[in-house]
Amino acid sequence: MNNLSHSTDLLKTNRDLSLDILRGIAIFLMILGNTAGSIFAHPYPVWITSLFALHSFVPALFVLVAGMVVSYTVTRKHYTLRHYALRALGLIVAAALILGALVWESVPFVNMDVLYLIAIALPATYFFVKLSTKTRWITVGLIFLLAPILQMIFGYTPQPLYISLIHGTVIYADIPGQTGIINHWFIDGWFPIFPWLGFAFLGANLGIMRFKDDRIVRPPFKRTLFYGISAIAAGILMYALFPTAFYVREGFSEFIYPPTLAYILIATGQILILLALIDVFHSKKIFAPLIVLGESSLFVYIMHYALIDFMPMNPSMGLLWALGIGSVLVLFALSYVLRHLRRKYPDRPFALRYVLGA
Repeated sequence: MNNLSHSTDLLKTNRDLSLDILRGIAIFLMILGNTAGSIFAHPYPVWITSLFALHSFVPALFVLVAGMVVSYTVTRKHYTLRHYALRALGLIVAAALILGALVWESVPFVNMDVLYLIAIALPATYFFVKLSTKTRWITVGLIFLLAPILQMIFGYTPQPLYISLIHGTVIYADIPGQTGIINHWFIDGWFPIFPWLGFAFLGANLGIMRFKDDRIVRPPFKRTLFYGISAIAAGILMYALFPTAFYVREGFSEFIYPPTLAYILIATGQILILLALIDVFHSKKIFAPLIVLGESSLFVYIMHYALIDFMPMNPSMGLLWALGIGSVLVLFALSYVLRHLRRKYPDRPFALRYVLGA
């Protein structure tokens, strides 16, 4: 055995349960955060603001797990570029037609939703994992470092543009210093390429270190914990030295608008600590529902916004909790139904498999 703590035989499990659990945690927390941010009026009580601060690492986790999945499927299942291109096409259709046109009634391809980002990240990460180790880590570092520089040079809008598909009106166009659609995709949309593609590539790097031949190699708990705490401490110090004003975008007050180097460090540290803990407790049965939820992550992501669309705005605190818990229960139930259907009908049409994630 090498200097890593232990490994698990992939031929026996054929799954990395920790990865499945992380994906489930990411989508679970995203449901709660997006529900509160979409329907609850800002400013929030202090305790909700604190929860959003802790919750801010979730988008990074969601994207990072996508990168880890690509490294796993390239390394272990030898998926070709065609697989990732089809998945990317499905994500673009889901983001543009289902979420953009039907749910949000907005003109597609404007403000860079996370599904567009992942659609770019999947084929890009396929090529990324084939680079040398040194090149891969330099690439991750450059993407993260360039993000704040590009924000300073080209600007960072408080609120991306929204173009109504029904009326054709352009909302937020009169914001001082408003930027354009290209800027939204690369720098200041909801999830622009800089720095969010860096999290996908970081996930791929962690995956390459993790998936060795026919084994899952789990890094030592204490070492991972140390790296995670160190990254958080460095991020907090950077915040103290270079304080940043954050924007509230359509009720979302997470510390990612803009995503700073301090945020990148803190989010990475939180993810490393979470990964270390999940690696220790991944075999616990309590995580089974999260695994099932994560298996239908695209479907759940689409459906939770569809549910939000029917919720009342500015509910009481009690109703907000009821709506959040109710949404989670409905989506858990649907995920179990989808698991059954996937096993019963493995050869599903493109639209179900790639567009709806069903």
